[in-house]
Amino acid sequence: MAVGEKLLNEIGEYIGGKIKERLPVSSGKLAESLTYHIRAGLDNITIEGDMLFYWVNVEGGRKKGAKGVPIKALMDFIIQKGTAKDFTEAKPIAFAYQKKIIRDGIDPNPFMDKALQSATPHVETLMGKYVDIEIQQLLKQA
Repeated sequence: MAVGEKLLNEIGEYIGGKIKERLPVSSGKLAESLTYHIRAGLDNITIEGDMLFYWVNVEGGRKKGAKGVPIKALMDFIIQKGTAKDFTEAKPIAFAYQKKIIRDGIDPNPFMDKALQSATPHVETLMGKYVDIEIQQLLKQA
């Protein structure tokens, strides 16, 4: 693996680590689902991340009175947290959670925004190193 590629991977790992640090600890599924892909083109570098779909609801919260959370997702969460041992026990708890979420909403937890802000200075330093390496390689080829 070339030095430039290593730096790009280091950037991806660093950003991913910052996101995981800021994630609220719950079931751990969201953190486990985080993956990233880096593409370096001639005039740009793209870092794309993937995560379970509900990260948007964690980041932005839910307004009160909004549509309810899927009961199956709540039941899975309740069982995973150990509040209930099976779906039969989890179902009434899930409906109670859903009622509370519809009534009160969920406060936002802008973990992604905070993680990216805290990662920016280090990422800028690494990107500077990457650009230097790429320029050196171009000069050697000339």
